[in-house]
Amino acid sequence: MGIGNPLNGDDAAGVVALQRLRKVLRRRGATEEGISGDASSFFHGRIVLIEANQAPENFTGLLRQISPQIVFLIDAAWMDCAPGTICVIPWQEMGGFSASTHVQPPSMFACYLTEQIGCQVFTLGIQPQSLEFGSPLTLPVQRSVNRLVRELSRSFSGNNVISQG
Repeated sequence: MGIGNPLNGDDAAGVVALQRLRKVLRRRGATEEGISGDASSFFHGRIVLIEANQAPENFTGLLRQISPQIVFLIDAAWMDCAPGTICVIPWQEMGGFSASTHVQPPSMFACYLTEQIGCQVFTLGIQPQSLEFGSPLTLPVQRSVNRLVRELSRSFSGNNVISQG
């Protein structure tokens, strides 16, 4: 699930990662078939990509419907690391990490998912450099997003895609 505000510089990292991953999978000839009315979701075999922007809680119905075992939230996260650093953060430790302008804290969303769906939740946090309104991703975050997309697309190889949008 890609989370962030596309208008706030590096806060868009999660959303941009999902958009790029979708393009890579389509270029690789993944077949697509729509099953949801939401144009922000992209199904890849057993992998579901959701472009959630600032409100991942808007997708709880879809998540309840598909009942995932694991949910990864890709998001900008202040971790006191070098810009572009990627870390896996368990949801219980997300309290002070998020850099995004969410409607509700990601930790509250993750807690809901674990209690209501019974899935594991992790954040793939990307350390931002700038959250300036109207600015593009900074170079270190662009590089990290590209690296993350490469790694995720390799792990998704060989699956059929069920997509929206």
